[in-house]
Amino acid sequence: TKGLVFTEVGPGFLWECESLTRFDTRCLTSLRRIDDGFLWGCSRLTAIDTSGLTQVTRIGNDFLASCYGLTALDATHLAQVREVGASFMKSTPVKAIDVHFLNQLTAVGEYFLSGTGIATFDTSGFTGIKLADAHAFLWACPNLTSVDTSGLRGQTILGTHFLSACMSLTTLDTRGLTSVTDIAYGFLRDCQKLTSIDTSNLAAVRHIGSSFLRGCTAMSTRLDLSASVGLR
Repeated sequence: TKGLVFTEVGPGFLWECESLTRFDTRCLTSLRRIDDGFLWGCSRLTAIDTSGLTQVTRIGNDFLASCYGLTALDATHLAQVREVGASFMKSTPVKAIDVHFLNQLTAVGEYFLSGTGIATFDTSGFTGIKLADAHAFLWACPNLTSVDTSGLRGQTILGTHFLSACMSLTTLDTRGLTSVTDIAYGFLRDCQKLTSIDTSNLAAVRHIGSSFLRGCTAMSTRLDLSASVGLR
């Protein structure tokens, strides 16, 4: 890519380039939008320099998804991003990503960071995001042990499969969920190591979808949902 400058790239940019191991985005400094399938399925990709993505405001579906060799991403250069499509880095084993640099986000699609290798997640920079349509948010992250929900204050609806199938999650700080009124299908489903959840912060909840905490076989505390009505 040396010497080339792009102002726009279409869908499927370098899609499924299975021999690609590194990528330098400095040829993309004029890019404002990344279309669907950017570097999707580059199974041998181990490193990406994101310093050329500082002007990007929108990322389409399947950004860096199914890149099975990528374990780290520097998100500091994505500070202008306002919208992220579905399957952002889905099934890519990135171990850590500082999402504070995505604090301008107003919308994320379904399967956000699902199936990644992250161990902790801090939502404190997510104050402008609505998660009603962000189904499968952090779904099936096998190494995820803790989530800071403080940035979710003001959320009223949680989409389907919120944090479900996170097999290493042992507890959830619910202090950021005090405004939630509607919990969709599969909330924390199959989090087999989850031992407790403080439901006192769910007093505003009026509707709970099916499979709520289903498969949480290690749950040891008594759940008190007496303050919530209208369960469905």
